[in-house]
This record gives sequence, C-alpha cells and structure tokens, in this order.
Amino acid sequence: MASEYSDKFRAIFSLGGIPDLKLRTEGRMMVELPFDKNNEEEFNVRSVYRYIKSIKTPTFYFEGHDYFWDEFNELRVVAMEHDIPLKIYNIKMETILILLSLLAN
Repeated sequence: MASEYSDKFRAIFSLGGIPDLKLRTEGRMMVELPFDKNNEEEFNVRSVYRYIKSIKTPTFYFEGHDYFWDEFNELRVVAMEHDIPLKIYNIKMETILILLSLLAN
C-alpha cells in the first residue's frame, strides 16, 4: 500500500500478501481474521487487487512457493496490461532457506 501513496521511494519490497482476502477465506486460512467477516468493505480494504492500479513506485512482491495462489498470476497480467511497475516472484522454499542461512551468518 505504501507504493500507492508516495512516489518518494525508489522501490517498494513486499513479502507475503493476499490478492483477494475474501476468496482466500473460502479456502485454507492460517490465522483468525480480526474484523467483522460479514462486512464486505473490511475484506476490500485488505485486498491488493483493489489498489493495484494505484501503484506508482516500482514494487517487488515475493511469495513463498507453497502460498503462491493463482490470483498472483492474474495481478501480474493486470500489471503488464496497464504498465504498472509491479513484479511478482514465486520463491521456492530452497531459496528461502539459503537466504535465511546467509542472513544468519
């Protein structure tokens, strides 16, 4: 969301998000949602798809392979069609483990 509010950043990096929260709650969720699930607007303000066309700053989104949903590919297509500076990466677990070990040393 920071990338839609300001163009003062050279780039934005994001880890682990949900393109469409309402859609995700219909499947497997790892956490309890801390808001009224009967209020549609609560889902909308927490879903990336609603804000994607507002992105102005180059944004790099990284998601772990096990949590990379099809909606990320849909966002990728929208970004390309509308020349939105958004790149989405599907990161394999092996890569994450290597990066974590490098950071630990």
